[in-house]
Amino acid sequence: MKRNKFMLLIAAIIVGVAVYLLWNHSNSTLKIKNSAFAVRDTASIRKIFIADKENNFITLKREDGYWSINDKHIANNRQLDMLLETFRKINVARPVSKSGYKNIIKDMAATSKKVEIYVDSYRIKIGDWLKLFPYLKLEKTMYVGGPTQDNQGTYMLLEGADYPCITYIPSFRGFISTRFDVNADNWKLYSLFKAKEENISSIEMINNQQPKESFILNKNGNDYSIKYGQNTEYEKNLNKIKAYNYYINYKDVRFEAILKDNIDKHEMDSVCSSKPLYIIKLMQNDGTETKVRFFNMKSYFDENNLTYGLTTVDSDRLYAEVNEGENFVMVQRGTLQDLFVKGSYFKN
Repeated sequence: MKRNKFMLLIAAIIVGVAVYLLWNHSNSTLKIKNSAFAVRDTASIRKIFIADKENNFITLKREDGYWSINDKHIANNRQLDMLLETFRKINVARPVSKSGYKNIIKDMAATSKKVEIYVDSYRIKIGDWLKLFPYLKLEKTMYVGGPTQDNQGTYMLLEGADYPCITYIPSFRGFISTRFDVNADNWKLYSLFKAKEENISSIEMINNQQPKESFILNKNGNDYSIKYGQNTEYEKNLNKIKAYNYYINYKDVRFEAILKDNIDKHEMDSVCSSKPLYIIKLMQNDGTETKVRFFNMKSYFDENNLTYGLTTVDSDRLYAEVNEGENFVMVQRGTLQDLFVKGSYFKN
């Protein structure tokens, strides 16, 4: 009898331990499932896709030494670093409350942004010494909602999870939903020209104020040649040090602001239909061409009469149209003086 009671006690203990372990595993799995938003190894991230509910989207891809935007433009490293830092540091404060669950789900269904994170992976991987058949793996899909009432957290939902969570970044006060922007312009590197000297094959500078000072500077290997004004023949008798330094000037030329979506369309069309002050065409060895047309910008302030009104030319800034309407920006004259040189500058 005593032996049977002892066996029943042992059986009860075993069952109790099994139930506890099963519950604990289930609870742990649920916790991980609903809160694993972070990607600690951000160096493995190869592509990020962000889309909103209005069919606006953006694709960010890690290229050789930079990130691209929709396979067209170079992204701003500072903004990309902030997004990667978000993925690395994001933590969960708590799941949403039962009382607020329905309203939060309803809001997220209407306004959240979908985020897909792709990482480098391999079909066959044994440690770090054998990696075969690389491919792009969808690591995580998450939905980013709005801020909490105190603006100190952000509602987020991991795909496949049962409930949203309130997320935050340690030592950062505020919400992070604004970091998931679908406007490509806000991700762009504000570079008008960005080319290394060794990658540039030719630069054409059209000076409509002094046509005879226009020129085409050409490079073949380390050998430079130039064609002046309306001449049809290239000359090799030029100051090669000045030619080399002129090519270096195009390493990273920045503009001040994007105006394409922030200016009256009629005004922009009027500017672009007028005769530009300068036109610069930069051709790289891989066939990539960048064409920029520069125009006077009207000023709201007359420095001479100390009055306001669109009557004078801005002495500090210019309009610039990039690649036949691809972009319309504002540039500072001071940053362009080394580009607006005359053809005679290169003569020995």
